[in-house]
Amino acid sequence: MYLQINSYWSPNVSFDRTWQEYVDGFGDVVDWFGSHWLGLQSIFEITNSRSYDLQIKIHVSQQWKKKTIKYHAFKITDTASGFRLMIGTAEPVDSSPLEDCLSALNNTEFSTPDRPTSICSSAAQSGWWFGTVETNCSCCNANGNIDFYRTEQDAFWNDGFQTDTVVYTEMVLLAA
Repeated sequence: MYLQINSYWSPNVSFDRTWQEYVDGFGDVVDWFGSHWLGLQSIFEITNSRSYDLQIKIHVSQQWKKKTIKYHAFKITDTASGFRLMIGTAEPVDSSPLEDCLSALNNTEFSTPDRPTSICSSAAQSGWWFGTVETNCSCCNANGNIDFYRTEQDAFWNDGFQTDTVVYTEMVLLAA
């Protein structure tokens, strides 16, 4: 099974959304090329019904480079627990893998600008599993803005992409 929970490539779709929009989901889930977020409640129900891995792909503007990483045993907790991120080990996927960013965010609550668990979601203007200001918020954010002008609100993955603009992010559930 292969299920896209995030596809983000269009600057015309904003991921600066409310807590409830991230819970319910938004965007065009039906169109494979539509930018969307499946929804925290759906992700919770799916990932707690059986075992899944999470694969993340990041594309950058420089020569359309792509990097990928897979996390084993991915799931999130329920709304009462703040949809905490729960992941197992990280595994490189190809000869140019993404570096592991999410392990440092394991067990953090999901945060949005209108329901922040840290001030980081307000600064980033998106929902994500952010750390604390003391830990520089996060070393990645697949839900940041997609545009061609680098700002602190942009999607990013600290992986040698610091000078490249992220133009596409994808998060996919894979049956384990």
